[in-house]
Amino acid sequence: MGAEEALQRAIYERLAGDAALVALIGADKVFDHVPRNMSAPYVHLGEMEVTPVAAGSGAETKLVEIVFSLVAFSRGRGRRETLGLAAALRNLLHDAEFALAGFTLVACRFVQMKTSGAGEVSGRRAVLKFRAVVEEA
Repeated sequence: MGAEEALQRAIYERLAGDAALVALIGADKVFDHVPRNMSAPYVHLGEMEVTPVAAGSGAETKLVEIVFSLVAFSRGRGRRETLGLAAALRNLLHDAEFALAGFTLVACRFVQMKTSGAGEVSGRRAVLKFRAVVEEA
């Protein structure tokens, strides 16, 4: 398993297992692949970009930078629910410490958020970007 898969699994477990987030979106509403006709609110594990990090001369550690997104979908046309979901996701992952199978999480930082209409009659989405640095254990 690569660092990106270990990180995705850990993020999924952290989100799906958080009682406060489940209270906002409902049980079983964190997805890697969103089922057709899924009703909001829910969270989608979005895109990932993986880049090796140069460790410097003589260093033997293998670091990987993973920029990933989470997409929160809400029901209403206003931003209240969307911003509440975004805040919950940010609180769960920004500067968080959690275990990765076979790797060490060096850092996980919130980078950016963008809200927009969800492309439906009603509903909005927030795309949150995070930057994680992972080291081989």
